[in-house]
Amino acid sequence: VAGAGIMGRLLAFALVNAGWQVTLFDQGKKNENSCSMAAAGLLTPFAELEKCDPVIFQLGCESLQQEWPKIFSQLSKQIYFRNIGSIVLA
Repeated sequence: VAGAGIMGRLLAFALVNAGWQVTLFDQGKKNENSCSMAAAGLLTPFAELEKCDPVIFQLGCESLQQEWPKIFSQLSKQIYFRNIGSIVLA
């Protein structure tokens, strides 16, 4: 998989869970400051409303309620996750 951002990592994770042998390539430095290193891109659908179509907000909300819990349940270690809102400052 080319790219170790959040989508590359999720794709690699899904492929490994499906039984594939996966190699993940990325040109960035390890622990580089990217959205994937900061709360998976700071999952705040309301912040997307400023510049994106409403469908992006809707998909973000659905992901927080349905998709992320599925991903978390597949991890070998329990992680701390709370979905109680966001603070956005401008």
